[in-house]
Amino acid sequence: MSYVEMKDIYKVYPPDVVALRGVNLSLQKGEIHSIVGENGAGKSTLMKVLYGLVKPSRGRIVINGTEQYITSPSKAIDLGIGMVHQEFMLIPSFRVYENVMLGSEITRAGFINEERAKQEINRIIEKYGFKLDPEEVTSKLSVSAQQKIEIVKQLFRQVSVLILDEPTAVLTPQETKELFDEVRQLKASGKTIVFISHKLDEVLEISDRITVMRKGQEVGTVNNKGITKKELAKMMVGRDVVFRLKKKSHPARNVIFQASDISVFSKKLQKHLLKSINMEVRSGEIVGIAGIEGNGQLELVRVITGFIKPSSGKILLESKDITDFSTRKRRYLMSYVPQDRKYVALALKASILENIVMTHHL
Repeated sequence: MSYVEMKDIYKVYPPDVVALRGVNLSLQKGEIHSIVGENGAGKSTLMKVLYGLVKPSRGRIVINGTEQYITSPSKAIDLGIGMVHQEFMLIPSFRVYENVMLGSEITRAGFINEERAKQEINRIIEKYGFKLDPEEVTSKLSVSAQQKIEIVKQLFRQVSVLILDEPTAVLTPQETKELFDEVRQLKASGKTIVFISHKLDEVLEISDRITVMRKGQEVGTVNNKGITKKELAKMMVGRDVVFRLKKKSHPARNVIFQASDISVFSKKLQKHLLKSINMEVRSGEIVGIAGIEGNGQLELVRVITGFIKPSSGKILLESKDITDFSTRKRRYLMSYVPQDRKYVALALKASILENIVMTHHL
């Protein structure tokens, strides 16, 4: 018998948007079960139904043989189901242990028992091999470390089913490998892991079983034995997919952007954040900047966009020296889509129109 069963799940958003159409899903105890599909296939919506964030229009959920009505995340957690979202729900100024226990505080005689909470959090960190310091301030940690806090939060609440929504979207390959090692540790301890993704190589590496979704319906569930990336992709999109794209070579064009000998020295940290960086971008090309988080990519972008003034070096755009241009002045010459669109780029309470015209009024 399956540990969790979702039967004939429908979700319709008014007036007539069908997000889920008769989806069936079963989870076995102690398995890593991946749910794959294109953007908009219904993967996250289905799991939000299981976690109590979205109320289904129709369908049944059975856990350990008993039908359950999951009306909220707190009800889901009571039933042993936890979820780590793409956008973390942490308070930046809190220490790691404070974020973990928030809402599930251990008390004694009406007071929060911090020492006992820290002991339990340390036990979880050591048991599953998470590299975290419970006393560290959350805002000082990398995205990868903050994701681990979210996982520890759920384990602190003693969940037996852990849903990870696109967990590798914000991770480097090295951090992804570390996450997979931790997920395998969770499986070894008897936890059931739901891994939502559209990265087929990762899905094939980590999964026991794979459910494929397309346009709000489940196409099928397969064991991860002998299934190929090409077969999964065909199930996802309904046609053959070409993975190798032959690109024609193009002649080199004019250099339109150039950064020469860019350095940034932090007086506070007494070290270089950037040192003698040189790069150029030609017309009509895409230039990638790769590296593990914390190795200067963000600082380089902030120098280019004018948020940080370089200690030395020069920036040219279409042969014009913009090194001393303000960010406002650079907006007429370049565009910037930041990594953290929620806190940096958008005014969430403003309308779409207001966000579009903001700083670019006619």
